[in-house]
Amino acid sequence: MKRQMFLVFAFTSILLLASTFALGRGSWNERLKSDVYSVAADFDGEFGLYVKDLTNQGEFLYQASRNWALSSSIKVIVGAAVMNEIEQGKLTLDQKIGGLMDDMLLRGDESATDQLIRRVSLRRLNEFAKRHIPNIGPLTDLKQVWREIYMEAHVQAKGLSNADIRELNGVAREQRLDVLARKLYVGRQSLRVSSMDQARARYYARGNNTLDLKSFGGFIDRLISGQVLSPDSTRRMRSWLEMELSGEGTQKGRHCAAGVISDGSRGKNAVVVLCLEGPGFADDEMEDVFAKVNKALGRSGLF
Repeated sequence: MKRQMFLVFAFTSILLLASTFALGRGSWNERLKSDVYSVAADFDGEFGLYVKDLTNQGEFLYQASRNWALSSSIKVIVGAAVMNEIEQGKLTLDQKIGGLMDDMLLRGDESATDQLIRRVSLRRLNEFAKRHIPNIGPLTDLKQVWREIYMEAHVQAKGLSNADIRELNGVAREQRLDVLARKLYVGRQSLRVSSMDQARARYYARGNNTLDLKSFGGFIDRLISGQVLSPDSTRRMRSWLEMELSGEGTQKGRHCAAGVISDGSRGKNAVVVLCLEGPGFADDEMEDVFAKVNKALGRSGLF
C-alpha cells in the first residue's frame, strides 16, 4: 500500500516560535518571504506556496500565480461537491458516505476519492468546480490521471485496467516504460516518451487537474466562510480541513497540501496551500520541505 504523507502543523511549536519572533522585523509576510526563499534555494525542485491570514486578510504568494498539479488535494473540491450533492438530495450522508469522506479527507485514501467521484459523477464534479473556480482545469478521477499519463507514452494504454495501473505503479520508475511496452505488446522504441517524467510533464501541460494556488486558496477561503455550502455543511467541511493538511501525491515528484490552520485561543486562522514538483524527488525530501515551511510559518509571527 502506498505510504500516505501528512503535513500536520504543530500549533504548540508554532506559537512558541511566534512568541519569540513576532514583530521582531517587519510584517509576517516579510519574515515568511525570507525563510521561503531560503527553503527554495535548498530544494532540488519547484514549489509554490499560498498563505492567507483570514483574520487580517493579509496574503503571501510564492509562485502561487502559475498552475500546479493538484495531485490528490482535489479531494478538497470533491468533498465540497459531495456535500453539495447531499444538500440537493442527490446523495445521503449515511455511514458509507461519511466513512468515505473520513477516509478521503483525514487519511488521504485515493480509492475513497475515486469512489466519491463516481457517486457524484465526473460531469457534476466538473460543473461544481467550474461554477466556484472558473479557471480550474478539467478534473479526472485519480486512476484516470495515471491512465492518461501512460497514454502519453502510447495510445494503447487507454485499455489499461485498474489492476494494470496498480501493477505498473509498483514498478521502479526507471523500469516502468519497459514494463509498459511489454504489457502493451509493442516495442520500446514505439513509445512516444523517453521517461516517466516526460510523460507526466506532457500530461499536465494539457491542464487537467491543475490550478493556480491563489485560486485554490481563494476557494478554500470561500468554502470555510460559508459562501459555497450551507452552514451545517460548512461546519462539517471545516472540521475535516482543520484536522490535518494532507501532503500526498498521485505520483512520485508531485505533491500538494491544502487546508486551514487555526489557533482558537488567539482567534487566528489561515488558509495554506503548498505544492511541490520535480524530477521524482524522494519522500524524505518532500517531508523536509514541509517541515521547513512549518517552521517558517511559526517564525513569521502569523500566529
